[in-house]
Amino acid sequence: MHFLKHGWLVMIGVMGFVAISNAKQYSTDTLPIIQSAAQLQLDLLPQRHCLYAGKAYSLGAIIRTDNIVLECRSAQDIELNGPLKWVIREQSP
Repeated sequence: MHFLKHGWLVMIGVMGFVAISNAKQYSTDTLPIIQSAAQLQLDLLPQRHCLYAGKAYSLGAIIRTDNIVLECRSAQDIELNGPLKWVIREQSP
């Protein structure tokens, strides 16, 4: 009886070893190198600026046109990195 218990354990161990040794194995050595599909070009990203007369102005810039003073501010108050727009700062009478 003691022999049968060990015999079953040996059989289960052998079957497990055979199942593991016959498992399909994969290797990354044979895979080709994948090139990136897109590259980030910083000079083509949208810039945060206000345009006036063909010139770009940064956040906080103030210009005077005839009797209107314009300031370059964020288009949305809740955005920290959103688009900019010209806002009338003050008007002269």
